[in-house]
Amino acid sequence: MVLSGVPHSTRRDGSRSPLAVPISRVLRMAAKLNITYSAYRELELIPQSPLRLIGEAIIGLADDPYPTGAAVLQGVGGCYYLAIDDYYILYHVDEEQDGALTVLGVLQGSYHPLH
Repeated sequence: MVLSGVPHSTRRDGSRSPLAVPISRVLRMAAKLNITYSAYRELELIPQSPLRLIGEAIIGLADDPYPTGAAVLQGVGGCYYLAIDDYYILYHVDEEQDGALTVLGVLQGSYHPLH
């Protein structure tokens, strides 16, 4: 694996392939990122096109749990949602555990009762 330039992983046959997430980005992540089983199951049902954007947004939450566009879920302490295309990422930030972030669900719909 190369830490400078474009990172690669080495396959068993000796060939190299680029990593999906640059290693520099992985090394910068500060928060602990968890995904509930139900959120994982919801992600499995999302088509490839929005899934890529949603996945990038979830990884980005580890760097910045309060990005532009994130809103607090009223009445539930530490819960937020972030709209990506026609989906909402519902997540919780636990400040007592060094900002550990848990993705609770990925909901679909142009209007959702979250807001």
